[in-house]
Amino acid sequence: MPRCSSETNEVWQMQDASVTSLTLSGAANSGVSVGASFIGGKVVEGALATLQDLTTGTRLSGCMASVKLADWSSSTFTALASSAFSWELSVNANRVYDNFLGECTPSKSYDGKWTGQLKLSVELNNTSDDLLVAMLTSSASKILEKRVQIIYTTGTGTSLRSMTIDFAGHSMQAPELFQDKNGLMTYDLVLDGVYNSTAANWLTIKTESALATV
Repeated sequence: MPRCSSETNEVWQMQDASVTSLTLSGAANSGVSVGASFIGGKVVEGALATLQDLTTGTRLSGCMASVKLADWSSSTFTALASSAFSWELSVNANRVYDNFLGECTPSKSYDGKWTGQLKLSVELNNTSDDLLVAMLTSSASKILEKRVQIIYTTGTGTSLRSMTIDFAGHSMQAPELFQDKNGLMTYDLVLDGVYNSTAANWLTIKTESALATV
Protein backbone atom coordinates (compact mmCIF):
# COMPACT_ATOMS: atom_id res chain seq x y z
CA MET A 1 0.00 0.00 0.00
CA PRO A 2 1.80 3.19 -1.15
CA ARG A 3 2.01 6.17 1.17
CA CYS A 4 3.51 9.59 0.45
CA SER A 5 5.62 11.13 3.21
CA SER A 6 6.18 14.81 3.93
CA GLU A 7 9.46 14.70 2.02
CA THR A 8 9.34 15.62 -1.66
CA ASN A 9 9.23 12.68 -4.09
CA GLU A 10 9.30 10.03 -1.36
CA VAL A 11 6.90 7.07 -1.53
CA TRP A 12 6.71 4.17 0.90
CA GLN A 13 5.03 0.80 0.57
CA MET A 14 3.82 -1.65 3.19
CA GLN A 15 4.45 -5.21 2.09
CA ASP A 16 1.91 -8.01 2.70
CA ALA A 17 -0.70 -5.44 3.73
CA SER A 18 -4.27 -6.54 4.44
CA VAL A 19 -7.38 -4.94 5.88
CA THR A 20 -8.06 -5.81 9.49
CA SER A 21 -11.01 -3.50 10.17
CA LEU A 22 -13.46 -1.62 7.98
CA THR A 23 -15.90 1.22 8.61
CA LEU A 24 -18.63 2.33 6.23
CA SER A 25 -20.98 5.19 6.94
CA GLY A 26 -23.59 7.36 5.28
CA ALA A 27 -25.89 10.25 6.11
CA ALA A 28 -28.84 12.06 4.62
CA ASN A 29 -26.75 14.99 3.38
CA SER A 30 -23.58 13.17 2.33
CA GLY A 31 -22.22 10.25 0.35
CA VAL A 32 -20.97 6.87 1.52
CA SER A 33 -17.64 7.03 3.36
CA VAL A 34 -15.21 4.12 3.71
CA GLY A 35 -12.36 3.84 6.19
CA ALA A 36 -10.01 0.94 6.89
CA SER A 37 -7.16 -0.14 9.16
CA PHE A 38 -4.26 -2.08 7.66
CA ILE A 39 -1.63 -4.37 9.07
CA GLY A 40 1.35 -5.67 7.18
CA GLY A 41 5.02 -6.53 7.11
CA LYS A 42 8.07 -4.50 6.22
CA VAL A 43 7.76 -0.88 5.06
CA VAL A 44 10.06 -0.16 2.13
CA GLU A 45 10.70 2.66 -0.31
CA GLY A 46 8.69 2.29 -3.51
CA ALA A 47 7.32 4.07 -6.56
CA LEU A 48 4.03 5.92 -6.89
CA ALA A 49 1.66 3.89 -9.05
CA THR A 50 -0.37 5.45 -11.84
CA LEU A 51 -4.01 5.06 -10.86
CA GLN A 52 -7.17 5.25 -12.95
CA ASP A 53 -9.03 8.56 -12.89
CA LEU A 54 -12.31 7.92 -11.06
CA THR A 55 -13.68 11.46 -11.10
CA THR A 56 -16.41 10.47 -13.54
CA GLY A 57 -17.77 7.62 -11.39
CA THR A 58 -21.22 7.58 -9.80
CA ARG A 59 -21.28 8.82 -6.20
CA LEU A 60 -23.89 7.22 -3.93
CA SER A 61 -25.59 9.92 -1.85
CA GLY A 62 -28.18 10.03 0.92
CA CYS A 63 -31.03 10.89 -1.42
CA MET A 64 -30.54 7.48 -3.09
CA ALA A 65 -30.79 5.55 0.20
CA SER A 66 -33.49 3.65 2.03
CA VAL A 67 -33.54 1.67 5.28
CA LYS A 68 -35.69 -1.41 5.83
CA LEU A 69 -36.24 -3.66 8.86
CA ALA A 70 -37.41 -7.25 9.23
CA ASP A 71 -38.14 -9.49 12.19
CA TRP A 72 -35.42 -11.97 13.09
CA SER A 73 -36.81 -15.03 11.29
CA SER A 74 -38.49 -13.11 8.46
CA SER A 75 -37.39 -12.14 4.95
CA THR A 76 -40.13 -9.52 4.62
CA PHE A 77 -38.62 -6.05 5.07
CA THR A 78 -40.61 -2.92 5.93
CA ALA A 79 -39.31 0.55 5.14
CA LEU A 80 -38.24 2.75 8.03
CA ALA A 81 -39.57 5.78 6.22
CA SER A 82 -38.68 9.41 7.04
CA SER A 83 -36.87 8.39 10.22
CA ALA A 84 -33.17 7.55 9.73
CA PHE A 85 -30.61 10.35 9.56
CA SER A 86 -27.40 8.33 9.29
CA TRP A 87 -25.78 4.93 9.73
CA GLU A 88 -22.37 3.51 10.54
CA LEU A 89 -21.19 -0.07 10.03
CA SER A 90 -17.96 -1.29 11.62
CA VAL A 91 -16.43 -4.70 10.90
CA ASN A 92 -13.35 -6.16 12.59
CA ALA A 93 -11.64 -9.30 11.30
CA ASN A 94 -9.44 -9.41 14.43
CA ARG A 95 -6.57 -10.29 12.10
CA VAL A 96 -3.16 -11.03 13.61
CA TYR A 97 0.27 -11.31 11.99
CA ASP A 98 2.86 -13.42 13.82
CA ASN A 99 6.59 -13.66 13.41
CA PHE A 100 9.01 -15.81 15.31
CA LEU A 101 12.57 -15.55 16.59
CA GLY A 102 14.92 -15.23 13.65
CA GLU A 103 12.30 -13.56 11.44
CA CYS A 104 12.28 -9.84 10.72
CA THR A 105 8.82 -9.84 9.15
CA PRO A 106 5.63 -11.81 9.87
CA SER A 107 5.38 -15.27 8.34
CA LYS A 108 1.94 -16.26 9.60
CA SER A 109 -1.47 -14.63 9.75
CA TYR A 110 -4.89 -15.65 10.99
CA ASP A 111 -8.27 -14.15 11.77
CA GLY A 112 -10.02 -14.28 15.09
CA LYS A 113 -13.80 -14.27 15.31
CA TRP A 114 -15.15 -11.53 13.06
CA THR A 115 -17.26 -8.94 14.86
CA GLY A 116 -19.44 -6.12 13.63
CA GLN A 117 -21.77 -3.40 14.79
CA LEU A 118 -24.39 -1.28 13.02
CA LYS A 119 -25.57 2.06 14.38
CA LEU A 120 -28.67 3.79 13.03
CA SER A 121 -29.41 7.35 14.14
CA VAL A 122 -33.15 7.93 13.91
CA GLU A 123 -35.80 10.43 14.87
CA LEU A 124 -38.12 9.35 17.67
CA ASN A 125 -41.48 9.31 15.88
CA ASN A 126 -44.49 7.06 15.30
CA THR A 127 -42.49 4.91 12.89
CA SER A 128 -39.44 4.30 15.09
CA ASP A 129 -40.86 4.38 18.62
CA ASP A 130 -41.66 0.64 18.62
CA LEU A 131 -37.94 -0.11 18.41
CA LEU A 132 -37.16 2.11 21.37
CA VAL A 133 -39.96 0.61 23.44
CA ALA A 134 -38.68 -2.89 22.64
CA MET A 135 -35.17 -1.98 23.81
CA LEU A 136 -36.37 -0.38 27.03
CA THR A 137 -38.80 -3.12 28.01
CA SER A 138 -36.77 -6.19 26.97
CA SER A 139 -36.02 -8.64 29.76
CA ALA A 140 -32.77 -10.54 30.19
CA SER A 141 -34.29 -13.49 28.33
CA LYS A 142 -35.67 -11.42 25.43
CA ILE A 143 -33.64 -8.77 23.63
CA LEU A 144 -34.33 -6.78 20.48
CA GLU A 145 -33.23 -8.73 17.39
CA LYS A 146 -33.60 -7.30 13.90
CA ARG A 147 -32.50 -7.69 10.31
CA VAL A 148 -31.62 -4.40 8.64
CA GLN A 149 -31.21 -3.55 4.98
CA ILE A 150 -29.55 -0.34 3.83
CA ILE A 151 -30.01 0.14 0.10
CA TYR A 152 -28.51 2.75 -2.23
CA THR A 153 -29.69 2.66 -5.82
CA THR A 154 -29.67 4.95 -8.83
CA GLY A 155 -30.29 4.54 -12.54
CA THR A 156 -31.82 1.70 -14.54
CA GLY A 157 -30.64 -0.68 -17.22
CA THR A 158 -26.99 -0.19 -18.10
CA SER A 159 -26.82 2.91 -15.85
CA LEU A 160 -27.89 0.97 -12.73
CA ARG A 161 -25.62 1.45 -9.72
CA SER A 162 -26.54 0.04 -6.31
CA MET A 163 -25.23 -1.17 -2.96
CA THR A 164 -27.17 -3.31 -0.47
CA ILE A 165 -26.04 -3.96 3.10
CA ASP A 166 -27.89 -6.82 4.81
CA PHE A 167 -27.14 -6.92 8.55
CA ALA A 168 -28.52 -9.08 11.35
CA GLY A 169 -27.94 -8.29 15.00
CA HIS A 170 -29.27 -7.72 18.48
CA SER A 171 -29.22 -4.72 20.79
CA MET A 172 -26.98 -5.25 23.82
CA GLN A 173 -26.75 -1.70 25.14
CA ALA A 174 -29.22 0.82 26.48
CA PRO A 175 -30.05 3.63 24.02
CA GLU A 176 -28.95 7.17 24.80
CA LEU A 177 -32.23 9.01 25.20
CA PHE A 178 -33.29 12.57 24.41
CA GLN A 179 -30.61 13.39 21.89
CA ASP A 180 -31.33 16.46 19.80
CA LYS A 181 -30.88 17.12 16.09
CA ASN A 182 -32.10 20.52 14.92
CA GLY A 183 -34.87 20.45 17.50
CA LEU A 184 -35.91 16.84 16.79
CA MET A 185 -35.71 14.15 19.47
CA THR A 186 -33.47 11.31 18.30
CA TYR A 187 -31.83 8.11 19.51
CA ASP A 188 -29.32 5.55 18.23
CA LEU A 189 -30.29 1.99 17.45
CA VAL A 190 -27.09 -0.03 17.99
CA LEU A 191 -27.01 -3.68 16.90
CA ASP A 192 -24.16 -6.15 17.38
CA GLY A 193 -23.79 -8.65 14.56
CA VAL A 194 -25.19 -12.15 15.24
CA TYR A 195 -25.52 -15.08 12.86
CA ASN A 196 -29.02 -15.30 11.40
CA SER A 197 -30.17 -18.65 10.01
CA THR A 198 -32.66 -17.05 7.61
CA ALA A 199 -29.96 -14.91 6.00
CA ALA A 200 -27.31 -17.64 6.51
CA ASN A 201 -24.94 -14.95 7.79
CA TRP A 202 -24.85 -11.80 9.91
CA LEU A 203 -23.56 -9.51 7.15
CA THR A 204 -23.59 -9.40 3.37
CA ILE A 205 -22.69 -6.44 1.16
CA LYS A 206 -23.65 -6.53 -2.51
CA THR A 207 -22.77 -3.93 -5.14
CA GLU A 208 -24.17 -3.83 -8.67
CA SER A 209 -23.01 -1.88 -11.70
CA ALA A 210 -25.45 -3.27 -14.28
CA LEU A 211 -22.63 -5.23 -15.90
CA ALA A 212 -21.43 -7.08 -12.81
CA THR A 213 -22.51 -8.04 -9.30
CA VAL A 214 -19.81 -8.28 -6.63
